[in-house]
Amino acid sequence: MAQFARPDGDDNNDGEWETEAGEDADLYQEIDEASTDDDDYVTKVGDGSNSFAATFTLGNVTDPSSSSGHKVVYRALGNDGGMGMGGSGPQLRVDLLEGSTSRANWTVTPPTSATNYEKTLSTSEANSITDYTNLKLKITLVTNGVGGETLRVHQAYFECPDAGGGGGGDSLQALSGLSALSGLSV
Repeated sequence: MAQFARPDGDDNNDGEWETEAGEDADLYQEIDEASTDDDDYVTKVGDGSNSFAATFTLGNVTDPSSSSGHKVVYRALGNDGGMGMGGSGPQLRVDLLEGSTSRANWTVTPPTSATNYEKTLSTSEANSITDYTNLKLKITLVTNGVGGETLRVHQAYFECPDAGGGGGGDSLQALSGLSALSGLSV
């Protein structure tokens, strides 16, 4: 089983990202779905000279006491603005933050059709997380210098294994004391 930390708030939108309807508030509601809905998304059109970021707080998950199975899943598409200059589309940088510290980051160049991405954290990246209740996702449009570049992000979330739930040690020792209660009736 897995735990999912989906966006539950806008932490910072200094890059002027918007919803598909042109709104600049409650962006997280456009990318927080359990199942992707390509009809809603956050988007940013670049001007060719800057990077534009939006940061989202994530719902809380419990430390799984394991460094395996940590990943960020997202769906995005890009468009170079139709400038016909032969350049590649804009890049999307994704950062998994703990507070303001980046615990993992990577950059992709999404194609013009919505594409699913899944980034598995390395053991050292996963082990660097100390507070699973303070995780955030930051998405950044990195322009290609042409202008008119567009990025859309349809979904984004963090996934990790369930927290341990027994299976030995103190849990079994606690259950062994229940035999004394077997004579009770209700």
